Amino acid sequence: MGQAYSRGGEGNADIIMSGMSITKPRQLRIAFSDPYLHSQLRAIFRVKDAAQFKSREDILKTTAKVGFIAGTTGDSFVANNCPDAQRVTVALRRDVPYFLIRGGRIDLFIDDTFALAKIISENASELSYLQQPLSEEDLAWGVRQDDRELLAAVNHALAKWKTDGTFDKVLDRWVPYLKKIKTN
Repeated sequence: MGQAYSRGGEGNADIIMSGMSITKPRQLRIAFSDPYLHSQLRAIFRVKDAAQFKSREDILKTTAKVGFIAGTTGDSFVANNCPDAQRVTVALRRDVPYFLIRGGRIDLFIDDTFALAKIISENASELSYLQQPLSEEDLAWGVRQDDRELLAAVNHALAKWKTDGTFDKVLDRWVPYLKKIKTN
């Protein structure tokens, strides 16, 4: 989903440009740019199971099969907040509708709002979502902690793009459904 760019050397990335959430553990390893988007973790599930998942508390207490992408904030959320859930790693987001609707491998799936929006929009008759967010997070780009010059340049570029409209054009091109998503 994201991109890592390097200026050479030992193959270390200079910047990670992805839908990466700012987390304390990640801040130990990389420096984050200023946030460029605010997101929320949410849960999706089969329409027929909506009565089981009416609130955040229902999800926290569930014993159901909860899917997530390994290494994401969805993974961390399930590990830290859903002690009785049956944790199921899903390798690819494109497999989520099948695993929920037909495969029976998972009963609900937790990910950020932007990733889930496409899945829900393509499967609206069979999938639903919990409108209450499970958690809130900011998205940013990551750079090496010791590269303050690159971090300053990235923050400058982001500020300029937000001011001159470039940022909105990029979002409209790559995340066209973004404007339809309410994250408040």
